Amino acid sequence: VARLNSGQNDRIDAMLGRIQNELFDLGADLATPLEPPPAWEALRIVESYPDGESWVTRVVNRDKPETVTSLQVRTYALCLLPSARKSSKLVAQLPRISYTSVPLSLPAGFVSTPGRSTCQPGALVLGGGFGLDQDYKGPSNLRLELSYPDPNGWNVRAVNGAPPTGPAAGARIYTICLSNKDGIDIRSYKTVYFAEGEALVKADNGTARQSVKCGEDSYILSGGLRSIRGRSASLELQESFPDSPSSWTIAVNNRGSKRDGDVTVRIYAVCLKK
Repeated sequence: VARLNSGQNDRIDAMLGRIQNELFDLGADLATPLEPPPAWEALRIVESYPDGESWVTRVVNRDKPETVTSLQVRTYALCLLPSARKSSKLVAQLPRISYTSVPLSLPAGFVSTPGRSTCQPGALVLGGGFGLDQDYKGPSNLRLELSYPDPNGWNVRAVNGAPPTGPAAGARIYTICLSNKDGIDIRSYKTVYFAEGEALVKADNGTARQSVKCGEDSYILSGGLRSIRGRSASLELQESFPDSPSSWTIAVNNRGSKRDGDVTVRIYAVCLKK
């Protein structure tokens, strides 16, 4: 909005352009430590969701009081503008959307494991996520620590809290890409909208895992969740990913006690239609 009102002032427009260029992911699931110390494992994603013209994230540092280390984090958003600017990309030049993923093996026993999935050269990263491989049927206890874009890929860091003697959990890192070569032609798709669902996350280590689908002839751009009832501070995001080209899956855990109570969350799918 600020760039739309910068008029012909090239200096201000260039400055805003550099700022906008860092607003990368439509629904970046998470905040990333700028200089992550070893204590980043204490970071928990509580909420990550679209809110009109912005993307909101809430994170909690669960370090013990006697060992608290402050974490500086950065959140990301991708903004669609009504007209081209110096630092923006024209969607008309990248009219094809594609969905890719790569496997990530997560050792049991709370081993913090990084991974990355990339778009094809020359493509624009539109979004991404992390979740269990749909073919994996073994035990797991996932926690998503970091999930964020770079110029050509999507990065995650996650842990598997299953007993150390168990097998590694099979997961995948997902990337949504725009390019001029591969994927589905979306030049006639002009409207972005939200699809929503609700889930109850029971107290005392309860888990909810639910998908939200876009409407007919629509494509998924991103997704997220927010709490709408209950004490949300004990929520921990486990999975957030596009499970198909038209739906988004969220898995979330409630570490709160029964005294803290259940939490109702709203799950979002950000969708594109004609």
